[in-house]
Amino acid sequence: MNLKEPVIIGVDPGSEFMGIALLQVGKLKPSVILFETISLRSIKNKYERLGVIHKNMHDLLNKYKPNVLSIEAPFYSKNVKSTLTLGRVQGIIMALAIDSGIAIYEYAPRKIKKSITGRGAADKKQVWKMLKSILNLKDDPQHDDASDALAIAYCHYLQKDAHALESKALPVKNKNKKGTWKDFILANKDRLKK
Repeated sequence: MNLKEPVIIGVDPGSEFMGIALLQVGKLKPSVILFETISLRSIKNKYERLGVIHKNMHDLLNKYKPNVLSIEAPFYSKNVKSTLTLGRVQGIIMALAIDSGIAIYEYAPRKIKKSITGRGAADKKQVWKMLKSILNLKDDPQHDDASDALAIAYCHYLQKDAHALESKALPVKNKNKKGTWKDFILANKDRLKK
């Protein structure tokens, strides 16, 4: 597999199970590099779990050098503790992406489902059935988080700007804030005199 072509990493963040998918964007259609679930359930200490998430994401970003991080947008639940824990996981993942100069895109669950199935209220089985067909996958995932991560990556692929996957854009899109000189330099390395 030629990893010189752009790569999207999709992440379904979680503190017990975290889905990871890598999608390589080819000229004709994307191909799946991997999609898997990292199980954290056996780790009882919440800070150790965060450390394992950090190490796994750091290793994946260094190995595959993705151009884009596509992550499920935060959602709010009645359980404040769960929301806080999920926010910590998302923060670690986003901070690593920013540190690596990777553009970040967030997608709401309904947007992900609608982009793949045409219905924002589709269930996980419907989304997986479509992905399996579109990407010519043979094996079912061992856990839903892996297929969710693949759906998140594929959702980004389907967006209008997904084919401009080079890391020249500032990593975090924020229209209200001007970037720093460091951000400008990182985004415009080709304009620097040598």
